[in-house]
Amino acid sequence: METGMAQVVFAALLTALSAVLLMSVQPLATKDCLPLLGGTPAVWAITLVFFQITLLLGYATAIPLARMGTLARCLILTPTLALALCFLPPRIDPEALAATMGESWPWWPLLLALARGFFFPVLAISMSAPLVQAWLAKTRQGLDPTPLYAASNGGSLAGLLAYPLLLEPLLNLTQQGLLWSVGHALWCTGIVGGALWFRPTHSGPALTPQPKPTPPDQYPWKVWLAASAFPSMLMVALTTHLVTDVAGAPLLGILPLAIYLVSFILAFGSSKASASPAWLSRAQVLSALILALLWGVGSVEVRGGLAFPLLLAHLVCFLLLTWGTHRRLVETRPTPEGLPWFYFALSLGGVLGGIAAALLAPILLSRAGIWEYPIALAGCCLFQPGGPIFWTKGDPLRVAIAALAATALAALAWMLDLGPGGPRWALIVGLPLLAAHLASFRPGLHTALLAIALLVAKLAPDPTGRLIWQERSFFGLARVEQTNGPSKGETITRLVHGGTIHGQACPSWVDKQGKVIPLGYYHPRGPAGDLLSLPEGSIRRQRVAAIGLGVGALAYYARPGEDWTFFEIDPLMERLARRAEWFPYLQNCQGTCKVALGDGRLRLASQPQATFDLIILDAFSSDSIPAHLLTTEAMAVYTAKLAPGGKILAHISNRYLDLLPVLSGLGQGSGMPVLTWWDSSSQAQGDAAKGWMASHWVILGERPKGLKGLWTPPQNNSPIVQWTDAHAALWPLVRASNSED
Repeated sequence: METGMAQVVFAALLTALSAVLLMSVQPLATKDCLPLLGGTPAVWAITLVFFQITLLLGYATAIPLARMGTLARCLILTPTLALALCFLPPRIDPEALAATMGESWPWWPLLLALARGFFFPVLAISMSAPLVQAWLAKTRQGLDPTPLYAASNGGSLAGLLAYPLLLEPLLNLTQQGLLWSVGHALWCTGIVGGALWFRPTHSGPALTPQPKPTPPDQYPWKVWLAASAFPSMLMVALTTHLVTDVAGAPLLGILPLAIYLVSFILAFGSSKASASPAWLSRAQVLSALILALLWGVGSVEVRGGLAFPLLLAHLVCFLLLTWGTHRRLVETRPTPEGLPWFYFALSLGGVLGGIAAALLAPILLSRAGIWEYPIALAGCCLFQPGGPIFWTKGDPLRVAIAALAATALAALAWMLDLGPGGPRWALIVGLPLLAAHLASFRPGLHTALLAIALLVAKLAPDPTGRLIWQERSFFGLARVEQTNGPSKGETITRLVHGGTIHGQACPSWVDKQGKVIPLGYYHPRGPAGDLLSLPEGSIRRQRVAAIGLGVGALAYYARPGEDWTFFEIDPLMERLARRAEWFPYLQNCQGTCKVALGDGRLRLASQPQATFDLIILDAFSSDSIPAHLLTTEAMAVYTAKLAPGGKILAHISNRYLDLLPVLSGLGQGSGMPVLTWWDSSSQAQGDAAKGWMASHWVILGERPKGLKGLWTPPQNNSPIVQWTDAHAALWPLVRASNSED
């Protein structure tokens, strides 16, 4: 193999290795955070922002290194890499994360913990792509090294997908960290070798004509920053939108990031001189129309059994939209001498977009819903391949007319008293979006009209009046909705967190004592009601610990003289559960009911030994579960806090994960018998109109006397899974179909 070709292959392999390392460490770091922060999508989003910031600093470091000679670059790289190796293997500092307990927005302690464990090793490998490309460009005069960027994103995609499919099922966190450290050491050896091998040369003819270098102050910085910021913002916002309004399946956070990387591979896979596909611009604006239509109508209103088609539509349109935007970036990239600045701008734009979606929008727009999604969606439409005419003289007037027309359509729908459905959606959503799409040949006008259509669609009065409150916290978007009961004048109020109903109440449905009856998963004839309604003496329950509060429905079963403690990680949940006009359960509790904020496992570990007669685990019904509450180490905490003869009641209803094998593993490891009841009768007998919901519960402990439900031990051939803090793979537990809905 010729020396030149060998250098190209070596550069591609080194770039791909660094990309694999950079992307595989992100889910590893996220997994390391779960014992304190659960499975909230915000953990993934903020971890992503941390790695974007570190990548930016790595690119900034690469700019001066790319200009240095062989000796200087080796003198700088060697101690830098030695420092990075001192922080291997990377791990999260639990003391830094302990500061998050009870905080509404624990993003700063999370960033600090990530920095302590991962910053220096990740900073080192972040320099790889721009550094190697710049070295190769100076060594091989005339060669366009930017296709290596596609190789870099290909390695990133491989590293990202390898984690849930290979690394997580086969290796625990310690083994994953050691394997990553070996790869990091191999990369360090390679980058030092590259620093010695790639030497500037001016011999030989150029492979392609070299244009005159452009000074950095003449680069299109605004285009670079905006065209990289909006796709990054859209990626984070789309993840939140999908989890909240569409599917909420586990590992869903990986899919938008994977597609985001695919869009880079497709956009950067061909050179700047190659023309963009003629159809890409049209596909980009059509994808924007579909995504805007789905968001304007409200995916949560139409999803039903269409979760998978909706998810597929979102992801395909996201790919086409970001592909077009990134292709516009390729069309504006500079000569090889300016590539470090180009990649620095892309990284800075990615950081700004990630910060806007993951940190600023949830706080500044906490009562408004996921508004960062339509903002990023409209922003991506500013950049179309081929660079069509952006704006013309008469476009501002057209925008003003469109705003008045969209407002008039919304007012017309309100005056005509159009209920939810096709006519209202056609007037408020369909016509304004169609007008925006017809103007897509001018990106500026198209974006303005699209923004107006989305704004009016969401600000128009809701004809159903169903949504009465919404607020975001670090742990997701919480909605309080009201629907009509089966009889006239009855109103059911429910709390929806993400895509999961966490509790509901109807003030007119009371028992003989005048207390509001719990609904949802907690109704008296369901598994929870069967155990907690047993007569005194059937089960000892003087002191009860419940991990997970919801709307406080379980407090209905507390009796005079009993001491109940609810451990809740999200302060927003406590505030909503104490709104007695919506959910009166805590207020009407006949025993002593306390709420302790913080991670349930850690707060429970601080309680005296042998304290509780019953521990209730009710934190798994949402689609992103806190897996650290079901590990062997967690079970050791529970058994230590249980009084002799105590029991554990676990609620494991989940649309996407079958958690019974994990509970069976906990029972086997602790020597506690396991009883399970999948109560589908509430759904089959039409009791949904009463506010009853099907649910799946497990009892760990000896069978109490007097149980009336269909409690049975797991089948003999049922699988048994034992999770540990270092190894808890979700993928093997994913259901083939979401039967528990």
